[in-house]
Amino acid sequence: MVQFIKWLRSRRKVLTIVLFLGFMYSVMLLIRGSDITDAIHSSSIANEERRNASTLYLASSSGIRRNNFTLKNILPDNLTVIEERPSIMKNGRANISKRFHGKDLANPAYTIAEWKVKARENNQFLQEILSQSYYHPDSKKIVSRYFLGGNSTFLQQHEPMKTQLKNNYDINKDLIVFVHIQKTGGMYLNERFRKNLKLDFPCNCKKLPCGCLNKHHRMWMYTSVFSGWPCGLHADWTQMHSCIPQLADKVDKEHRERRYFYMTQLRDPLDRYISEWKHQARGNHWEDSFYICAGGHAEWGQVRPCFLTDNWRGVSLDDFMKCKYNLATNQMARMLADLERSNCYEHFHEEKYKRQRALQWVSSAKENLRSMEYFGMMNQPEQSDKLFSKVYSLEFKSKSVGKTTGSSTSRVTKQQFLRLIQLTELDIHVYIFAKDLLNHRAPVSRNFLSPL
Repeated sequence: MVQFIKWLRSRRKVLTIVLFLGFMYSVMLLIRGSDITDAIHSSSIANEERRNASTLYLASSSGIRRNNFTLKNILPDNLTVIEERPSIMKNGRANISKRFHGKDLANPAYTIAEWKVKARENNQFLQEILSQSYYHPDSKKIVSRYFLGGNSTFLQQHEPMKTQLKNNYDINKDLIVFVHIQKTGGMYLNERFRKNLKLDFPCNCKKLPCGCLNKHHRMWMYTSVFSGWPCGLHADWTQMHSCIPQLADKVDKEHRERRYFYMTQLRDPLDRYISEWKHQARGNHWEDSFYICAGGHAEWGQVRPCFLTDNWRGVSLDDFMKCKYNLATNQMARMLADLERSNCYEHFHEEKYKRQRALQWVSSAKENLRSMEYFGMMNQPEQSDKLFSKVYSLEFKSKSVGKTTGSSTSRVTKQQFLRLIQLTELDIHVYIFAKDLLNHRAPVSRNFLSPL
């Protein structure tokens, strides 16, 4: 015992240091525990405020007031209340209605393909579709052709062109610009650009975006896998034209004249819309997007989100379609049109301007498609590859295997299907025109288009 006490005395400095460090470590643990507790408490408060915002909004839109509170109690002064916001607070994923899965025998649900067959084979059902209200004066004729098929616009005439198409794309001097429309198979196409293109220079794309430049260290293609999203997440035709020239000069480190080859990819409008709904119902979104037109950003009163929470997870198709601010509506027509012709996003959701805008969007989108040397169709991969090789003198190492998605098996009710056609009205115009134009530029061995 005496020896042990002597040993402790001889090492008292070391023991003092050890005890001091132990004390400091205990203090740190206490502080950290307090921080974690505060963080959990703050998170719960934030979540509660979010729930309150949604609850109070729904209450205010239905004329009900709870606890004498209004939205001004919890929302910033500059936050405008979203009108007619669809509810997403109904049991999350369970909010997808039973009738959507076809379990309600009184209101059966079918796939989009099955409804198309019914419209083609049942004239009464087709007439019901055509009797709906539309914004474009030619929509009934175009919608009829969407279901029944018909002669191509370009079968008996030369392609009408206002601007002569460019040719002889030079990968060393020119720039391909991909206008990537959501849910049209663009990510699959990007993967093919990254892994499957035959290039005469190395392109190390293990980390994205990989900044793939040609052998002169110049940008030869603007697309997300090579360039990221510097012009905006899924930037449209209008936004691209205001951004690309300055961006190309910056990347190339020189100001020079160059030719721009704009391209895009399209998809059946109804399938595309269903795919976007499913994408957002899984909790994904594009709320980081910004919208620039005529040198300015779209304001809150012009382009508003459809949800106040972090995402729209579990949203039902009915609620998704009810949101009048939903940019999924006529997405392809909007993103391909020159929006400056329709005063950008001015009066974007006002009913009295929609008929005029319908004419402007369809006309402009068609014109811009005609000016594109190449565009592809998700459901026509062979023709798309054929035109790609013809225009750019570039080849893929292997053929496209096509892309199958869950939207093809999704079931919708009759009323949902009818509403889908109205919400994709202008996209159907653009899709029919694009299909005709692709068949004209990269013809197949038939002169009569089958139903789409």
